[in-house]
Amino acid sequence: MLGKWLDSLMILTSLTLVLMPLSVRAQTPTDADEPQAVVIKKGDTAPFSGQLLTNKAAAKLVTAVEAEKKRAAIQLKGEQEKLELEKKLRQLQIKLLTESFEATRQTLNDVLRQQSIPPPFYESWGFTFATGVAAGIAAVYAASQLPGAIN
Repeated sequence: MLGKWLDSLMILTSLTLVLMPLSVRAQTPTDADEPQAVVIKKGDTAPFSGQLLTNKAAAKLVTAVEAEKKRAAIQLKGEQEKLELEKKLRQLQIKLLTESFEATRQTLNDVLRQQSIPPPFYESWGFTFATGVAAGIAAVYAASQLPGAIN
């Protein structure tokens, strides 16, 4: 029984060692998937399927890509500068509005101080004193008028 088990293990190990490199090779990219630069001459056949560019066309393509990168970088920088200027403008507007509101508040306070309205007559000291004296006199007079009061 142990012999059959060892034989099965040996066969399984052998198959694994043989098939593993094949599966690894199958997962690597093929030569056709990788970019290639092959120099060919007129009349030669291309060693792969795909697009064939002349040196001038390839240079034009590379130049166009580089120009697009530079254009995008310039546009990005311009947008960043525009946003920064808009931010500064908003900050300046907020500062001006704040100063304007503060000046308006100060002006209103000054106007209110200049137009100080005197308090009503019943809030003055003299009125309170006179009312107290009159109330005292009225109380004494009323008490003297009561029956049995001392005259």
